[in-house]
This record gives sequence, structure tokens and C-alpha cells, in this order.
Amino acid sequence: VLCKRGAGAYCSGENQSGQCGPGMPANLQEMTLVPELSSHRIRQIDGGYCHTLALTEDGRVLSLGCGEDGQRGSTEAGSTDISVVSLPERASAISAGLNHSLALTESGRVYAWGSNEYGQLGVPGDEPRALP
Repeated sequence: VLCKRGAGAYCSGENQSGQCGPGMPANLQEMTLVPELSSHRIRQIDGGYCHTLALTEDGRVLSLGCGEDGQRGSTEAGSTDISVVSLPERASAISAGLNHSLALTESGRVYAWGSNEYGQLGVPGDEPRALP
């Protein structure tokens, strides 16, 4: 995945879980514009194993693709629609891990959600967290 300021977000590769956008073909052989993200001003984008995070210019975090471990920041694991991750403040950076996600806020706080099987969320326990 990649983004070009003012020109949207692009994706290629496997799209079995909708990580390149809902309604797109299951396998994209070339970089393709993600129509659902074209109405957003994307500042940063990152891809995990089967999910994608996008950070907008106004600090919102968007997610798409699979969310079985909560990595989309939603309790709707089966949804492939783009959703907005509910954070208490604006984000300034994002990172999509294998099955987890991270956001750094403008105040310097880090929020983590998704799989915690190996402690990747930075909190005790191994239960996944669907919400930051």
C-alpha cells in the first residue's frame, strides 16, 4: 500500500479480506487506486497481514480488511467496510503489525489494539483487544 498526497491511496496484491478496499478484486496485479479512500486526505498508510490502516490529514485513523483479532479497532470482525478507529485524540502516526495496530497521538500517547498473543500491545495478558 502507498499514498500520494492529494492523489489518494493505492494498493496491490492479495485482497481476500478487503484490505485493499471492499468490492475490489481478490488479487490486484498492479497498483490500483482505492476508491473508498479517495475522498479522504491520506497522510500515511500501512498494511498488516490482512488489514490496512490509513491516517488522514485531520488525525483520524481509518481501517479496512479483516479484524478477527480486533486489529481494525472495531468489534465488527466480519465487516470489510472502512471504519474510523475510535481514539480519544488526534493521531500523528500509525503502524499496522501482523495482527495488531498502533497509533501515536499528537500528545505522545501510544494506543494499541488487536492480537496480544506475544505481548505486542505492551500490556499484560494474551487476550486480543478490539478497541484502543
